Amino acid sequence: MKSIERRLPQEIDKSFIVFNEVGTYFPYPWHYHPEYELVMIRRSTGRRMVGDHIGHFDEGDLVFMGPRLPHVWVNDPEFLHGKKEYLADAIVIQFVENFLGQFFMRIPEMENFRPFLNISDRGMVIKGRAREKINALMEEMLPGNGLQRLSSLFSIFDILSRLKKSEYEVLASIGETLNDIYKLYRWLGHADHFQSLIGPGEHDFPPEIRKLSYDFLDQFLKNEKK
Repeated sequence: MKSIERRLPQEIDKSFIVFNEVGTYFPYPWHYHPEYELVMIRRSTGRRMVGDHIGHFDEGDLVFMGPRLPHVWVNDPEFLHGKKEYLADAIVIQFVENFLGQFFMRIPEMENFRPFLNISDRGMVIKGRAREKINALMEEMLPGNGLQRLSSLFSIFDILSRLKKSEYEVLASIGETLNDIYKLYRWLGHADHFQSLIGPGEHDFPPEIRKLSYDFLDQFLKNEKK
């Protein structure tokens, strides 16, 4: 399965995104983006796929993911067929690492939060009292103004930086490795030379994955011959 890059629109006068996704079902396909993301399910049920992890989601489910980690939320059939008596509803927060300046995440006050960002490359589901607190803050952010939303986001950062091991579960097993490879290519100035494709596993890649791989390689071999 090939993941695509898909990004939510960001308002010019906002430094990060707070978005309420409401509809018959969640429409986004298997995708990734350069932002960190918090997804809180207000109403709906189904399966979520984060990297190579597949799990169930329902009301109150809260997941935090790092950049470029492929994911999708797939609603149960009654939502997909429009037969559910209520709409699928979620709150999404997205931000990039430098959303408040290039060195923001390096200031002393963020020291306890940085390790949490490092493990978010694999995605994690938040549990217990921490989840309840963060979900409540995300609800407050929807009607809030810019400064109120920023204050709530800082409160969320504080809660995440103090998580106990019993309050979160790491999801994907491959996200961190893929992201490290991408960071290396980006540092070398060749981010466009790296593309991740997630197939069914083992070494028997299906024809469509092989073709994508060969086409990707041919693109740069032709450039080298010029």
